[in-house]
Amino acid sequence: YDQKLSGFDENLTLFETLHRLVGDKEAHNLLGAWLFPYEAQFKRVADLSGGERARLALLNLALVEANLLVLDEPTNHLDLETIEALEEALTRYEGTLIVVSHDLAFLKHLTTRTWRVQDGTFTDTPRPPDDPAAAPAPAASVPAPTPRPAEKPRRKKSRWHTERLIEKLEAEIEELHQRLAAVHARAAEPGLSHEDYAAIAREEAELNRALAEREAAWERAVEELESS
Repeated sequence: YDQKLSGFDENLTLFETLHRLVGDKEAHNLLGAWLFPYEAQFKRVADLSGGERARLALLNLALVEANLLVLDEPTNHLDLETIEALEEALTRYEGTLIVVSHDLAFLKHLTTRTWRVQDGTFTDTPRPPDDPAAAPAPAASVPAPTPRPAEKPRRKKSRWHTERLIEKLEAEIEELHQRLAAVHARAAEPGLSHEDYAAIAREEAELNRALAEREAAWERAVEELESS
């Protein structure tokens, strides 16, 4: 899928981009399902963050009616939340997937056959990577892709996902601490009005609330990891 969104009009909003394809109501529903809150649906494509652009590309992928998708390192530059959204979209896909990736956990959730190229050798394994039942055998020629079943069971949350969630939360906690320090520095500046102090107090309260949420989520994730 195209993470660069080369086929999209950068000057249109998310909502304008989608409603031309599926109508107003469905556009709002789809954007919400792909983690775009209502107010964010009116951002221009040009103003989207890297993660938001990736989610828009995935949403577009979900609307594509094709029997075969070829994906080259699809998890590159994606955060945990977006990787999980990509896995969810591809799990629902009923066609055939050919995926090139070094992300073994991602492949294990999605694939039914593995072609491994390593140290100058090619191995055909009729199982997902790292499956205990896999019995790799050197292949003289590349077999035809095996069609994916129409339905697959939902994947279980793995230790890998928990570790990546912890890394994401730690980065967000560090950023919030930095933002709080900047707020405290502004509060110490001379010549501030009552309105300035009120605005700073509101921002500090919002950052403290977000920090408490992230720290609580981090503690839950660490406990889950330790018990897994």
